[in-house]
Amino acid sequence: YKQPLVIGAGVSYKFSQRLRLISDLCYYNWSDYKVTYFEEVKERNFKDVVKMSVGAEYTSLIRIFHREFYCPFRVGISKDPQPMKEPNSSYLYFSLGIGLHWNKFLFDAGTLIGKEKGSGNSLSAQRIAFSLSYRL
Repeated sequence: YKQPLVIGAGVSYKFSQRLRLISDLCYYNWSDYKVTYFEEVKERNFKDVVKMSVGAEYTSLIRIFHREFYCPFRVGISKDPQPMKEPNSSYLYFSLGIGLHWNKFLFDAGTLIGKEKGSGNSLSAQRIAFSLSYRL
């Protein structure tokens, strides 16, 4: 396998102590992707794509059992063009997330819902993720 070159860049802007905006672009050089299977080169008719994402996070301070917790609320949108040349297809994703952070313990949950356009198959994508972390 010859993997595609992937280059990305992101920007984060803090409007206030509680509100920030995040954005990134990621370039995938799919046109150079190659697969050799038992010394036979499998042709891939892929194009290069740029994935774009933007999101926002608002952090609130809440009290539970007389303890203060930071509670980040997150929302995002992403456009993910697919690499095949025909049909011209892309996914549009919406994401939501929430967290509960106390001292060095962090719990985060998020969901993503996506819909594909262009192939005529009306494909969809869903994802739910949970993260429990301890910050050193």
